Amino acid sequence: MKSRTLPIPCALVLALFCASPGLAQKSDAQIGDDIAFAKGLAKEWGFVGLATDVIERIEREGVPTRQRERLGVTKCEIFEVGALNERDRVRRNELFRQALEAYKEFIDGNPLSESRPEAESGFVRISSAYARSIEISMEDVVGAEVDALRARRIEVLTAAVAKTGDLIDELNAVPVDDRSEAQKRDLYELKLNRGQMLLDIGRTQENGTFSFEQARQILEELVFDSGEGTPTSLRAYDMIGQVYAAQEEWTLARDFFQAVVDMAIPPDPVAWRTMIEENELEQADKEKRWLFVELSTEGLCDALGALGQTETACRYALHLYNTQKREGFSFSKQLGYPSLLAAARTLLDSGGWIAGSLTSGDAEWFADEDAAKAAVASRRNRYSAADVALRIAQQVNTENRGNVLQIHAQKLISEVIARSGVEVAPAVLFEAADGDYHEKNDVAALAGFRRVLGALDGKDVATRTEFGPKTFFRMGRTFERMGLELEAAMAFREGCTTWQGDPEYDSPNAQGFYRVMQSVQRGTPGDTVMRSLYQQSETLAATLVAADADEINFQKGERARRAGSWDEAIDVYGKISKSGNSYEKGLVWIAVCTLRKGEVDAAERLLMDYLQRFIADPINDPGSSQVRQVKRQDAVTTALFYRGFIAAKRAEASAQADLVAGVGDPALWRRVIELLDGYYKDYPDQTSYTPMTLQMVMSAHLALEEIDAAKVAYGHLIEEYEDSKQAGPASIQFYKTLEGRRARAIEQGDAPRARELLREMATLLQLGNKTASTPSYPNLSMEARHWMELGEWALAEPILKNVVAKFGAQAELEKDLRKYRLPELAHTLLELQKASEAYPILKELVADSRDLPSKQTVLDYCRSITGWVSGEAFNMQFVPGAGTTEAEFQGAVDTLDKVANSVEKWECEWYAYKFQIAYAFYVWATAEGGPKDSRKLESVKNQLAPLQLELGSQFQGGKGVPGVDANCDAAPPELAALYGGEVLRQRYVWLWQKAQ
Repeated sequence: MKSRTLPIPCALVLALFCASPGLAQKSDAQIGDDIAFAKGLAKEWGFVGLATDVIERIEREGVPTRQRERLGVTKCEIFEVGALNERDRVRRNELFRQALEAYKEFIDGNPLSESRPEAESGFVRISSAYARSIEISMEDVVGAEVDALRARRIEVLTAAVAKTGDLIDELNAVPVDDRSEAQKRDLYELKLNRGQMLLDIGRTQENGTFSFEQARQILEELVFDSGEGTPTSLRAYDMIGQVYAAQEEWTLARDFFQAVVDMAIPPDPVAWRTMIEENELEQADKEKRWLFVELSTEGLCDALGALGQTETACRYALHLYNTQKREGFSFSKQLGYPSLLAAARTLLDSGGWIAGSLTSGDAEWFADEDAAKAAVASRRNRYSAADVALRIAQQVNTENRGNVLQIHAQKLISEVIARSGVEVAPAVLFEAADGDYHEKNDVAALAGFRRVLGALDGKDVATRTEFGPKTFFRMGRTFERMGLELEAAMAFREGCTTWQGDPEYDSPNAQGFYRVMQSVQRGTPGDTVMRSLYQQSETLAATLVAADADEINFQKGERARRAGSWDEAIDVYGKISKSGNSYEKGLVWIAVCTLRKGEVDAAERLLMDYLQRFIADPINDPGSSQVRQVKRQDAVTTALFYRGFIAAKRAEASAQADLVAGVGDPALWRRVIELLDGYYKDYPDQTSYTPMTLQMVMSAHLALEEIDAAKVAYGHLIEEYEDSKQAGPASIQFYKTLEGRRARAIEQGDAPRARELLREMATLLQLGNKTASTPSYPNLSMEARHWMELGEWALAEPILKNVVAKFGAQAELEKDLRKYRLPELAHTLLELQKASEAYPILKELVADSRDLPSKQTVLDYCRSITGWVSGEAFNMQFVPGAGTTEAEFQGAVDTLDKVANSVEKWECEWYAYKFQIAYAFYVWATAEGGPKDSRKLESVKNQLAPLQLELGSQFQGGKGVPGVDANCDAAPPELAALYGGEVLRQRYVWLWQKAQ
């Protein structure tokens, strides 16, 4: 079981369906959160279809035109995220195609949209990624399919190149002096993208001369625009080097690659130290420069090698290796390790020697051993270049388990072994052969595995056992791929006879022998030799796989069951003898297959017969056999699960038939709880079934309105089974249940019940965010919003501060944070009477020209300057603001005056603003936290006197004008600090008295 923390996707899906159709149109903030949530579904969980459904649901509920455009872009991004996270080649290319079409459709359909630039950027970005995906796919196909993919790749890149041309023209039309920094960055990135895609087109075409020339021109233009030596120009230099390398103009390619490396971190240690001192480079600065050494070393080594400049090539290869050792940098998977492998191959091809310390970063290349010996006397610090290449390849192999870099490293190991002519350890030989094996280089793999077997001669038993069985297993699989069945059978047989002893491979080898001989015998009927081999394979399977005829039948039944062939599976399971170890599991699977056929009652009878009769009969006791005991435990836990599963399905069916309440028969739900409630405690190791039982128990409690009990089951699910498939759907179900009930409570006017349910929803999110190892942005934002709606400001504050601190550096969230989260944080701080903390946030938001601040933000800004009063007439409490200058107070008063003039006179909102203006002057005059200017008391009087004249001495109303209390039963939400009705009238009276 993994660590007991809530995964990000599980907490994320809690927010699904947070607004029901039929309620009021959502606010911008709510729509923004829903959009972020939809992106999270696609990016963090892989629910591309569900994310699209969320966006379409938001559209159906009705949103402003501007937000509708934003939704359109988000739909494109969802396909993009899905493609980038998809591993299956065909599905990935399909998602890329959908993303590309969605971006194009949005761009064509919304020529005047504010989101058009964002969509155009996405179109270019996704085209480049799609083209790379197609290139990878071309490696796995042959013939006409390769031609089709090549044509598609050129088509995608050509359309994207045309779009970059249009976008570049638009930005070039802006005078250089008038371009903002963001426009400059966009222009540089577009030119880099255009250059890369033209390079890719040239590589794909039979004659790419024109495309290469176009790429070089745009990249040279970029160098001129961005300036020599800038990071952008270095990226462009590297790409120009790639253009020349693709045309095999190696001298020019070398010059550009070398310029990048030399300008980033020169090979001369003295020059590097001088650069550090003169530029006062910190570690972060060094690491940025290191990225460019990683970027261009591979191309530089290849170019120098092609030119035959061996010594210089080795010098730069060791420059990469030495610099990393000396400075303590890390290799990146995208740039560093490929360059490191190129450096290793350069050293291998050189045939020279290396002298110096490999750990302290001062190694040098020499043409022969004598030269190396003259430089370094110690034999311990002299190595053949092949040995160093092998060491590097092994490092890359070790540090990149499970990805393509490991395969490339293993291929290089194989090359080293073939060239070095020295004795190599079996482990290294195996890694080399394994690389060819995984790349399906079958002939090379077999040769490598034979070298492994040769190296095992004379080795100790432990080493032979470690490598022999798995080597024969891979040889057998390789022969199978080549269609050499008899050779495969013999390899598998050797692995489980002569080389028997590895528990991990004895069984697979025996199974492989048995499987292949079945096929061989079918093709050679009557051949006595083949018949004898087949019988031997059966014997070995029975012995080593613990699978005699009964176990073989069980495995056949498993295959049939997984294929959905229920009748066939039932028939094969039924052939298992009662003495077989898998007999009991076979009985249970017969019941399960019966259930899958739709015969629910018959399946339940079979399960109950096993659980109540078979197990209770002493004759069926497993005795002291540990194998039988384990098999029984497995069968029992499976049977108990499906017994509860049937009960849950019956309860769900009753709920679907309940057209009124949609709950169904409570007795059926109670039965589910009775059967499954303790399953997770009794069988914690059943990680495939236990999450499902917890979800079913949770569903039963929800149907019975037992929220607390449902929360317990849900808590166990997300805390203990974070990676299960049930975690996400259970979260959605729980949240939807609460949200739906809250919606009904609102419709029925039951405010207390709606508030109670909102608190439950907030608590659910709180639970998810606390247990998540890294809570996501939408989750935290939604939780904060719920606490704000509940008036739980002290709970909202730390969450919003965490959101701003944690996600503030993420460019894609910058606008959302500025528009929603920061205003919410500032408002929360004001509600907690922390005006001094809120003020700098609000000041920056109001001054920011990128977005117009909302009315709420403007009012909060004024309050943060002037402060406000709370409490009633006889218990007035002064909340000081953070304003200290007359300019700040004058600005606040002017702003409040504009807001007051924008609303209907004599309405509650107007009264509230007028009071706040008068109060601002009062603070200004009396230094109650602001600048002291007693003359401003006259301004207080000037604000209040006309109202008193119209409304009466107690502001009670008159002359047909309603008083404050008559027209202010409750203050608007954005004026939560100002009480309506009688309290506001009392404040008017109080302030008038203060002004006298």
